[in-house]
This record gives sequence, C-alpha cells and structure tokens, in this order.
Amino acid sequence: MSAFAEAGLSECARENMDCMPGFGTFLVLFLLTLFTIGMAFAISMSATLSIVLARPGVLRGALWFVAVWTVPLLGAAAWFLSERRRTSRTPENDGNIRSNIR
Repeated sequence: MSAFAEAGLSECARENMDCMPGFGTFLVLFLLTLFTIGMAFAISMSATLSIVLARPGVLRGALWFVAVWTVPLLGAAAWFLSERRRTSRTPENDGNIRSNIR
C-alpha cells in the first residue's frame, strides 16, 4: 500500500467507524449559515437598488443605506414598508380625483 492511502482516514473506512463525529451537523449548520448570509446580502442589495431609484435625498438616503447594511433584514424591511406607505399617499393614488384638481 502506498503512504498516501494510509495517511488519511483509511482505518475509519476499513473498520466502518465514525472518525469525525458531528461532521454532518457541522456541514448542515455551515450551509444554513451560508444560505442566510446570501439571502441577507441579496435583500440588502435589493433595498439598496430601491433606495437609489427612489432618490430620497442625500442625508435621508445615507441614513437608509446605514440602516439597510448594519441591520440587513430589519433595515430592508423598514425601507420597503416606509416606501410602500409613502407611495400609497401620493395624490395620483388617491381615489377622490376631484379633490386633487385645482
């Protein structure tokens, strides 16, 4: 047998024993962490794009950027909720058209 075959976990494979207990749990937690970080990044990028397209002003935009990137999920949710509330109050979305004509 070569030195490489005996250098690794060949004894574990031959004896059918678990030489790395807890590795499956570690792998699942690692993948869940990567998925969560990836989703938080994607949501933050989406909120950032939305902030840029909304053009809220320099100071307000900067504050929203800080909120979105320091607290990714809560900051993005707050941005989308505030933007939804702001756009639903515009006169063109008002049901009473006659009150808007002057």
